[in-house]
Parts: sequence; structure tokens; C-alpha cells
Amino acid sequence: MPANITATVQNRFIILQYDYPQEPKANGNDTININTEANTIDDALVTRKQLNTDGSLQIETEKKGKDGNDHKNAIIKHIYVISDTLFVSRKEVKFTGEKKWIQRNEWRFHR
Repeated sequence: MPANITATVQNRFIILQYDYPQEPKANGNDTININTEANTIDDALVTRKQLNTDGSLQIETEKKGKDGNDHKNAIIKHIYVISDTLFVSRKEVKFTGEKKWIQRNEWRFHR
């Protein structure tokens, strides 16, 4: 679905404004809370940071919680990829006692 995103940085928050030209009722906002002292993003521990070969920064976070789809206990992982021309936010879950990660959603924006 075509979408546009505007990111605004305010102190330790990144405010994302989503605009869907073909479905304006779906427009919305999201806020990412970055706490460098606690090494968390949205209260999830940053578990990995790496600079990819294409120059993008990849940050991964994990926290224990309840999956919103299956309502089971799980580790919830968010993966962010950021560059001058790309922003990706992907959510994956791994249920307690399982070894396999399941991708729940992915937002991918290109400039």
C-alpha cells in the first residue's frame, strides 16, 4: 500500500507520522522512545547494533511480553534499519519454548 512517512526528532523521541494517500482514514502517528542511558528503545533492551555494508545502521531490540496475535508469551523483537534513503521497522516474535522466529509485520520506506 503506498504510504509516506515524516520523522521528527524531539529530545529522546522520534515521532513518525504516517500518511496513506489512498486511505486517509488510516493515517496516524507513532512515537519511538529512545533511552540511551538504559540502552532501550520503547522499553525493549537494545541487543544488537551494526553498521551494514550498504552504510545503513541496524538496531535490534528484544523484550518479553505477550504476542498480540496469538496471545501467548513470547520474546518480541524489533529490527530497525536506518539510512539516508531507507527506514525499515520489522517486528518478530518467538514463542516461549520455540526456536523459530515469526515475522509479524514490516514497514519499509524508501526515499
